[in-house]
Amino acid sequence: VFDLTQLLTIEEVNMPMQFSETAHYNGFGNAHNIVINEDTGFAYGVGTNTYSGGLHMVDISNPLDPFEVGGFSSDGYTHDAQCVVYDGP
Repeated sequence: VFDLTQLLTIEEVNMPMQFSETAHYNGFGNAHNIVINEDTGFAYGVGTNTYSGGLHMVDISNPLDPFEVGGFSSDGYTHDAQCVVYDGP
């Protein structure tokens, strides 16, 4: 996690500048894709090295403290995902 507001305080005289992470989640090392549902505060890693490449769910409602909430591996590798909150009939 990197807080982009840090970029607002950069002055050209201080360039180049090295930044460090604001928070770190190490629940998986790589992912084909990461899908974020801003309405629910969850991120979903797909094609990761966990859950047989299936869905890896992370609660990011507090970006400074992301934590794993579960996963799904029954279907094996998941290539991509889309997050939708359905509010209809």
